[in-house]
Amino acid sequence: MKPRDYLKGLRRCREAAKLTQADLAKAAGTSRQCIQKWEYGRCWPSAEWIPKLAAACDCRMEDLYEGTEETT
Repeated sequence: MKPRDYLKGLRRCREAAKLTQADLAKAAGTSRQCIQKWEYGRCWPSAEWIPKLAAACDCRMEDLYEGTEETT
């Protein structure tokens, strides 16, 4: 799975939660720049961030993977 595949789910969940990148960063405990890099596929978040991102977006961890080859 490529970073871009994962990040489609992250952006979709963030937008569904009506969060800006800055809002999500604050809620998850990271920087807006990290959120931006993850959404644009410049890097991949480590496993420790997956539950934090899901909780901040009020979604399931699996929802972050929607749109990937493995879940479609």
